[in-house]
Amino acid sequence: MLALLLGLTMLASVGLPAVGTPQIKYEEEVQSTAVAVAEDTAPQERILTQYAVGVRADNRSVYAFAKNVFTLFPSVVPVRIDLYRSATFTENLDEMNIVATNFTSDLNMGEELTCKFGNVGRVYWRAKLTYWDSSGMPQSIESGTIRFDEAGHEIV
Repeated sequence: MLALLLGLTMLASVGLPAVGTPQIKYEEEVQSTAVAVAEDTAPQERILTQYAVGVRADNRSVYAFAKNVFTLFPSVVPVRIDLYRSATFTENLDEMNIVATNFTSDLNMGEELTCKFGNVGRVYWRAKLTYWDSSGMPQSIESGTIRFDEAGHEIV
């Protein structure tokens, strides 16, 4: 990994253009987002994958999303996204109800997987992304817990 980083540093020093991480674009109606990011360092063909997971809302729905932000060397990346809700604040998914889920057998770099549930307002939401690493073991990351009003605005 150090050799890879040194190689990228050397490329940057000779004037080659830098490549940035793709930006996550959202629809204009989206008001608030809670996001977490994690990286999977796999020992086989996929050296590194960076994921983002979060919750966003509008006046109609609440969305859980999972995004493959970056993958170093192509591979198959199976991903599941789950949306949870609770009437009271908690950071424990066991105390929340799962209300929506979605799965893809291959989430390519730059793609986003979502699931949604009707915005009932003034409840707490949390997303969980599950991915399978190169050895086939499930790994997961969670967003923060967030609360929205009926219009999709975050309640702080």
